[in-house]
Amino acid sequence: MKEFFSSNYFLIISLLVLLLLALYREWEDDSLEKEIRKIFCDKKLKNGKKVSIRQPDIFLYYILQHSLNYLFRGIVLRHILDCYIVFPLTIILSLFLQYKYEVGSQSLILFITFMAILWYSKETFASRQQQKGQIKLQKEANEIAIGKPFVFVIKEADGNYVSIKNFGNNTAKNVIVDFLVNGVSEKIINIPVITPHGEEIKYEIEDRLSRLVDSENFNLSVSISYSDFHEKNSYITKFRPNKKVLIVPSKGGFEAISDEKIETKKRTR
Repeated sequence: MKEFFSSNYFLIISLLVLLLLALYREWEDDSLEKEIRKIFCDKKLKNGKKVSIRQPDIFLYYILQHSLNYLFRGIVLRHILDCYIVFPLTIILSLFLQYKYEVGSQSLILFITFMAILWYSKETFASRQQQKGQIKLQKEANEIAIGKPFVFVIKEADGNYVSIKNFGNNTAKNVIVDFLVNGVSEKIINIPVITPHGEEIKYEIEDRLSRLVDSENFNLSVSISYSDFHEKNSYITKFRPNKKVLIVPSKGGFEAISDEKIETKKRTR
């Protein structure tokens, strides 16, 4: 028994078995197949140039570099400190050290404690990452629940006035209202913030624009661009005159003809 556990073959075979087990788990997760395809099929250098097999020195260096990188990043970090490998590995190394080098019981206990601390640290880190992911998902869910802003333009019945109102469930920021005649900008209104279901914001427009609205002239259009409260998503809504659209009996005149969402972290306009 002592000769078996103290032999180098015991250590090498045991480590190979654990490595094959980790590779099998990688294959089950579809990670190994993707990595092999990336290393051997999608061979590209950092500058974007492809690695050719006609360049054997660069080709072999590329394969070796990425294989070792994946071995450490994929196998060691994801699996060596996992419970189904770290505990058998601890037992194997303890037996080998005890029978090969006659390491004392106290040193083995310290070694086992060290491995347990590594495993616990890895589990704690994974738990924290999971909590961060859950918090992020909760924030996204809250944003979805809040909804999106929807800024609408309304024509006042009396006088040359239009009202800008947010009918959505989220605050609209950086609102730009652009009146266009035949695609050419005639009047631009900038509004920093419009709260959801808040009061209408009134603006005076020229007689010419007022007449175009009342005549349902489709050469007139209104483009309203804005972002949500966190400025992660931007929206562009386009309107055209239509007397049939009435918000209340005395207000109306526009219908939405398009509503586009532009996903971005922060609007640059």
